[in-house]
Amino acid sequence: MNLNSIQRSLKPQLTKIERQFKESLFNNGGIARIFSAQLTRFKGKRLRPIMLLLAAQATGKIKPAHLDLAVIIELIHNATLVHDDVLDEATIRRNIKTINDRWGNESSILFGDFLLSNAFLTCLQVKSEKAMQILSRTTFKMCHGELTHSGKKFDLSLREPEYLDIIQEKTASLFSAATQLGAMFACNNSNGSPSYQREVNRLAQYGLYFGMAYQIMDDYFDIVCQDKDTGKTTWADINKGKVTLPVISLTRSLPAKKRSYLKRIIFSNGRPANRQKIIRLLNKHNALSYSLEKAKNYVRKAKETLSPLKNSSAKESLKRLAEEIVPR
Repeated sequence: MNLNSIQRSLKPQLTKIERQFKESLFNNGGIARIFSAQLTRFKGKRLRPIMLLLAAQATGKIKPAHLDLAVIIELIHNATLVHDDVLDEATIRRNIKTINDRWGNESSILFGDFLLSNAFLTCLQVKSEKAMQILSRTTFKMCHGELTHSGKKFDLSLREPEYLDIIQEKTASLFSAATQLGAMFACNNSNGSPSYQREVNRLAQYGLYFGMAYQIMDDYFDIVCQDKDTGKTTWADINKGKVTLPVISLTRSLPAKKRSYLKRIIFSNGRPANRQKIIRLLNKHNALSYSLEKAKNYVRKAKETLSPLKNSSAKESLKRLAEEIVPR
């Protein structure tokens, strides 16, 4: 079962989520509607809402609140994409012009803020203090992780544990919130019993491990792929001085006297010749394969967290989604 078949199995719920998502965007007039129209052209996979729904099915059943929560998660996610495109100076996303490329950074930042505020306005419909706490804490972590990573630009002394903390905050935390909320609102015995809490915790941990693998692979693809392969601007991390796991692994493998050479060629506006030099170094020192193995390890951990759950098609779908993160 791949993502397409999972999407088909959830089509009624995803259709409702898509309708609610667009209603939340287009309920406002003026220029916000123009930006919203561009945003909907990106046609995202809706991966986080899918994981939220599967977590609900794996622990109970899908309820009306899950649809609102899925919309909130997707609004937060899209806000971060809009802001990320500004930070990365990206020009395309899913083969469509980014909002910052069309209308500039100032308008894009404001539109990202608009999406975030829209998410928390929608959160009022759920009427759950616990959900608001989880989503507020998650949004804080995402911003903190991005800010921390930005503060480490061009810093080849960034260590792997620091990088893992950063991606846990800026990426994995939202995946974890999606699966945690999916389970939390689905469990029938939601009276705080130990068995209920264990299931919620397992799904939250699954989302965290999934998100770690997902971001490691995103950083990997940014280096090894071309724009036409991913549908978005690649080589953005190195061009903007962001240090990711392949570079950390390479730096660790080089003797101290060669690290200054690496810094000189790696942060030089991504000239094609240097790009090839860097990729050769990454391959020579197994830095890319190290990143793949690290991602595979998180995929294995994600699948292991699901083992105690009762067998179901939703549980199997969550396993399959994790397996698809790292190409075979």
